Amino acid sequence: MSKASKQKYSSRRLAPKRSKELQRPKSASFQPSPFSEESRKKRRKEQRRSNLMSKKPLIFLSIIAALLVIITLLALVPGFTIDSIEVSGAYRLDAQSVKDGVSHHLDKHFLYQIGGNLKSLLTLHYGAAEEKLLAESPLLDAAEVYFSYPGRIKIDLKEKTEVLCVRVPGGYALIDKDLIVLELLEEASDIFPSVEQIVLKETAEPGVQLQTDQKERLQKSISVTAEIIRNDSSKADGKHLLPLIRHIIWQDNNTFFLHIPSTQGGMIRVKLDDNRYLQDKLVLLSDLIFVEQFTDKSAGELDMTGLTVHFRPDKS
Repeated sequence: MSKASKQKYSSRRLAPKRSKELQRPKSASFQPSPFSEESRKKRRKEQRRSNLMSKKPLIFLSIIAALLVIITLLALVPGFTIDSIEVSGAYRLDAQSVKDGVSHHLDKHFLYQIGGNLKSLLTLHYGAAEEKLLAESPLLDAAEVYFSYPGRIKIDLKEKTEVLCVRVPGGYALIDKDLIVLELLEEASDIFPSVEQIVLKETAEPGVQLQTDQKERLQKSISVTAEIIRNDSSKADGKHLLPLIRHIIWQDNNTFFLHIPSTQGGMIRVKLDDNRYLQDKLVLLSDLIFVEQFTDKSAGELDMTGLTVHFRPDKS
């Protein structure tokens, strides 16, 4: 028999077999053995699910009962009733006034008004009390009010930090980085030089931003003060410029004077530019004062704005 005849004969034999497979009923399709490992795992999984569903009401009741027991214990144990309030971090603010603001929690269960959001609830914070403190106290940067066992509410305050002293009518104002008045003083600060010749549009009041058309000069004064502090921090000998400087006075928005008292009376007026060379000029100024004893000279103007330093004493 030829090769072509054999292939034709083989095709005629396979055709009926394929036809029978196509006609086989779906019920006769292959099913996995019930004794296989996969089948046993599936049956065990279904059995566990069935057992869990049958016990679901019992589990739910157990959880409810446990919660009731916990709530009952919390209600009966004395340590969960508020009997004291502690305040830390109050310097300008009156601590007693802060306590009075949350005094309605005294003799109440610690769960009274706790929370406000999920984070406050989980950390046992009193969110509403925190928001009230921040809203009523413009001198505050942050406030935390939380339960502390046994029977205490703790209030941690973070007041805003003064960064500049500004002369205002009737005295001086300590302000923060946002130019908000933190405190009014009759005398200049012992920490910062006072910024002079700032004209206000409104009276300075604690908790209110200074109203002036010279805000740029105030912001630059903050930067200059920070540069002086940075220069002082690099000195290991403890000889610092900042305590010597009495005033900062701006000639324009780029040039300013630092007033340093002379030992012979009057002021040495150090003229500087607010530019990228300022830090180098402050290093040189430190050397002139602490190494060359420049403050022993008479009052005058020390011009450090150019490539060379010039000193012009005042006419006597």
